[in-house]
Amino acid sequence: MTDIIALPSTAAIASMAHPDLIATYNAFASTNGQNPVRRFATRSDGVKRLTALADALRAKGITEASAPTEFPVIAKAKDVPAPKSPKAKAQAKPVKPTPSPKAKPATVKASAKPQPTKIVIGQRGTLGARLRELINDGLDNAAIWAIVQPEYDLEDNKRGYVSGQRIYMAKRGL
Repeated sequence: MTDIIALPSTAAIASMAHPDLIATYNAFASTNGQNPVRRFATRSDGVKRLTALADALRAKGITEASAPTEFPVIAKAKDVPAPKSPKAKAQAKPVKPTPSPKAKPATVKASAKPQPTKIVIGQRGTLGARLRELINDGLDNAAIWAIVQPEYDLEDNKRGYVSGQRIYMAKRGL
């Protein structure tokens, strides 16, 4: 059974909830030769699209449409198979059987917390290790920076790495 619904005004469209926008848009979309939608990205997108559709229908003199009680289900793009060419049928690969749900795949569980990657540049080692080494040698921040900056080709805005490494070591008692 279908109901007849009137084309809403711009003010009524602006006050509609998102599900109502979708239902109203889908009711009038087929009248204008457009496909129904599953959802709008945002409510404001729905308001814009339904307002534009309503204006186009008013220009054509259409003021009401029949609203089906159930809207057709629209398949997702990934669910719809791509059209196959005749060559693709000849070269089709056999389908592998899917494993039973009871069979557990042999997977290696990764540790829950991913480990950060260390940046090793050539034979020099990591910057953090070099800073810890120089700090343990008893050098001050300016002397360490004078050594490390040319070794690792660092810009001046990275000068805080030295004091940051000192704080890191102090917190961990290194």
